[in-house]
Amino acid sequence: MKKVLSIVLALALVLAIAAPAFASAPAPITDSAKLATGGTVKVDGETSVGIVKVTLPGASKMIVNPYGLTVITKAETSPGAGYPETSNKQVIYPTQYIASNSTAALDVTATVTGVVAGNAKLVAEPFDPIATHTAGEKVPNNLFLVMQTKDVTAGATPSEPSWTDPAKTDTITAGDYVADGNGYIHSTIVSSRGAATKVGKLAASADTGDDAETTYVAFRMAGLVEKNPTTPWTDKDKVTATIAFTFAPVKSTS
Repeated sequence: MKKVLSIVLALALVLAIAAPAFASAPAPITDSAKLATGGTVKVDGETSVGIVKVTLPGASKMIVNPYGLTVITKAETSPGAGYPETSNKQVIYPTQYIASNSTAALDVTATVTGVVAGNAKLVAEPFDPIATHTAGEKVPNNLFLVMQTKDVTAGATPSEPSWTDPAKTDTITAGDYVADGNGYIHSTIVSSRGAATKVGKLAASADTGDDAETTYVAFRMAGLVEKNPTTPWTDKDKVTATIAFTFAPVKSTS
């Protein structure tokens, strides 16, 4: 599955006005007849936005795993070199990172749009994936999907954050950040009509004169999948997503 990641950098500009360092000074006024006309001084202006450098990850595969099967997510590097990494989650997607080496703190906004294929159906609320259904009830191939984001402590490399999977009893409101004991997780519900939502903040580089320190926002996909639909799941029933990220300098409060 391919994800299209687009960037729109909306940067507030700070105007710095200064006289050119090597500009020649106007000639002295030595004639009293010219005092009334005086002279002019040119003030050159320039705009300084500091260092702007935001890096997005490449495309990654999301696996919908309705029956909770054991799926190999990372093979062993060579025969006998440790065990492969596996997962039995219903939605499998590796943690990805947005990285910034910018000298300004940036608010991160995302618009996530899902496209379904086959019998897959995106729903807007969590549900019980193994609920008991009445005889003859039509049960769709429902999928509740969220993009979770989390700010990560700055460092040379990002550290994997602790995530909390969505539960059938969750109430998720757009724009809410939820404290889960491991910091704040923001969940953006994936639908066919994506809406722009603030999902995190990339802190400024520690050295405002350089871009030496990297800051991160982590994101992943998670969700709930109906295990017993009327029409069994096939490999044709899937969802792809487009995530459009935008960035804007954090508004100053001083």
